[in-house]
Amino acid sequence: MSKSKKITFGMIAADMPKTGERETIKFNGVNREFEIEVRKTLDFKDAMGFVRSIAATCADVNNGEYTPELFDFTVRVNTLIYYAGMEGTGDAVRAYDVAYRSGIYGAVVDAIDDEQYGVLLQAAKALIGYSRESIIAFQVAKVNELIEKMDEVMREGDTVVNALSSDELNGKLEDMMRIVNVGRTAPEQETAEVDSDNIVKLTRE
Repeated sequence: MSKSKKITFGMIAADMPKTGERETIKFNGVNREFEIEVRKTLDFKDAMGFVRSIAATCADVNNGEYTPELFDFTVRVNTLIYYAGMEGTGDAVRAYDVAYRSGIYGAVVDAIDDEQYGVLLQAAKALIGYSRESIIAFQVAKVNELIEKMDEVMREGDTVVNALSSDELNGKLEDMMRIVNVGRTAPEQETAEVDSDNIVKLTRE
C-alpha cells in the first residue's frame, strides 16, 4: 500500500471557496448614498498591520507613552480602514464623528467574520500589554541607572568631603536640607525611596 500524500496548508488554501469574501453595505448621507465594500476577513499582512496599528496608538514604546483610553477609538478607526477600505485624513475630530456617530462601524462589524475579528482584538490587547511592560521596564532601568551614577559620584566625592572643615560640611548639609524642604511644600506628592538593593519605591506623602 502506497504511503498517502501529506496534506499541506497550500493545498487546503488553494481549494477553499472564494465566495462571500466581500459584502457591500450602504450608508445614506444627507446628500448622497455611499456603497462600501467590506472585507469578510483580512489576509496575514493586513491582519498584522491591524493589530500593530491599534497597539502602537495605545502604547508607544519609542516615546514611552501609554494611552489605553484610545483603545476603543483606534479599534473603530482601524476597522474602518482595514476592513472597509476607508482612508484616514489625519483629522481626529472627523474620524471620531464617523467612528461613533455615522453607524458605519456597526454595519461593518456585522459584515465581517466574528472569529477572526475577535482573535485580532485579543492579539492587539496582548501586544498593548507587552508594550506597556516594556515601557515600565525601560523607565525603571533609567531610574536605576541614574541611582547607580549618583552612587558613583558620591563615592568619588568622599575625598572632597574629607577636605572640608566641619563648619563647611555643616553648611553644605544645611543647603541640601533647605532644598529638600522646598520640595515638601506641596500638600501631597510622590517621593522615590531606594532600599539597600537600589530598588526604587514610590511613596505618597
